[in-house]
Amino acid sequence: MKLFLIRHGDPDYANDCLTERGKTEAELLSERLKRENIRKVFVSPMGRAKLTAEPYLRKTGMTAETREFLREFGKHTASPDGENYRKTAAWHTDNLFWEENIADMFSDGWRDNVIYKTYGASDEADRIVREFEGFLSELGLTREGRHFRENERFDDGDAAIFCHYGVGCVLLSYLTEIPLPIFWQKIDLQPSSLSTVIFKPAAPGIRVAKAFAIGDTTHLGDMELLYKE
Repeated sequence: MKLFLIRHGDPDYANDCLTERGKTEAELLSERLKRENIRKVFVSPMGRAKLTAEPYLRKTGMTAETREFLREFGKHTASPDGENYRKTAAWHTDNLFWEENIADMFSDGWRDNVIYKTYGASDEADRIVREFEGFLSELGLTREGRHFRENERFDDGDAAIFCHYGVGCVLLSYLTEIPLPIFWQKIDLQPSSLSTVIFKPAAPGIRVAKAFAIGDTTHLGDMELLYKE
């Protein structure tokens, strides 16, 4: 079983849609995804994610299920602003402050660090993970420690998720067990990028998640990368 995690195409954030470039990215992405054996498609309720999925759905005749927990991660993080802290997105924290607190970022200590605790980033991430675990159970995989057990719903079918940078990092962190702040601060998922996680058999009825690729944009061919924040 493979799970494809897709960031939306180049966004027009003000109007929650795609730029002209983003529409082209979505078309190219759809051709890449057509080569896969995707049986189910899930999408964030936000416009830019839905528009990224649209070309693939149109070409394959599939429909997508909208899941609220895939909505983009909000401004739940604190970034130093003089003697106070301003609200910001989790991937926009002050780099120097983050590096000064690096010991916390490689362990569960990140949850209690001021930049992630002040405005509830750790609580919000935990909520998304809880809902994601329920989602995986619907696909037939129940988390048991560091692996997954196949349940009665498991059919080994591949699934695609169209979502966003912030929430996508939460899902990848959960599946790879790489601390979430490392994803937010050090791994850049570009618009329309495709991350693939394979649930490989480890024993009868047991699967382990392994990232096959993170942030792949080879479907864009010769298009210049934007490196958007």
